[in-house]
Formats: sequence, C-alpha cells, structure tokens
Amino acid sequence: MDRETERTVWQRVRGQGQLNAEEALLPERLERIILEQRIDASSLRQLSGRLRGPERAAVARMAAEQDNRARELTALHYLLTGRQLRLKVPTPPISADLPQALRELFFRQKQAARELQGLQRDFDMYADHFAAMEQDARRNSRMLAGILQGVLPSASPPPQKR
Repeated sequence: MDRETERTVWQRVRGQGQLNAEEALLPERLERIILEQRIDASSLRQLSGRLRGPERAAVARMAAEQDNRARELTALHYLLTGRQLRLKVPTPPISADLPQALRELFFRQKQAARELQGLQRDFDMYADHFAAMEQDARRNSRMLAGILQGVLPSASPPPQKR
C-alpha cells in the first residue's frame, strides 16, 4: 500500500474520509463472504474431528486458514468502514455421511473461489489480496477432493466369501 492509500484509509477509519463508489459496494459483499468463511471454518473443524491421520491434520489446517481469511477480510472491512463488524455465525449443519460432508465442503470451497475471483475483478485495488485467497480456496477444494477419493469405496466390488 502506498502512502497516499494508507493516509486515505486511516482518514476513513477515523471518520474523516469518504469511500469512493467502488469501495462503497465492497463492505456489503465482504460481510457476506466473511460470514461464509466463518461457517466454512466451523464446518471444517467439525469434519476434521471425524477424520484420522494426515487427512485430519490437513482439514484442521484448512479450518485455520479459513479463520485467518475471515480475519483478514474483517480487517479490510474495518479499514473501509471504520466500524467493528459483529456477525452472529450460525452453527453449520454438516452431513452425518462423511463422503457427503466432504462433497458439500468441496463445493463450498469452489463457490468461495468464484466469489473471491469476482472480488478481484470488481475491486482492482485489492485484486492481489483476493487472488491469493482465491488460490487458497482452490487448493482447499483440490485437497477435499483428494480426501473424498480416499474415503469413497473403490469401484470394484468386495471379494466374495466362499
């Protein structure tokens, strides 16, 4: 961030500056994405408790990354608006069926990547930041797909007992 951008941001935080038209739309979109990130983090924590071994550790790391991403977006929201964001995060329902839970989280990560890609396109000033987050979400979706493949029963039928 250059000095002029930093000065402008801190003026807004102190209530002395105004958002431009582009930035005025961002806080509302950020609120929705922050809530989704927190819900995803909670779901991933629940899921990690049902896994074992390296898969458990990988999903726990994903949950921590989601929390970090939500904190970063919350900080950006604060810098843009000058107000603390207090969101009530509902307890997410997660399927009791492990493969189904993995599928749901896989698709949520894909959706998060698409939303972050849209933010990159719509808000040039923060495009690099959103691009890094998008790549994290895509990596998480690939990891969840790999875990899902390991959890699903193989395509060949089990051997018959004689």
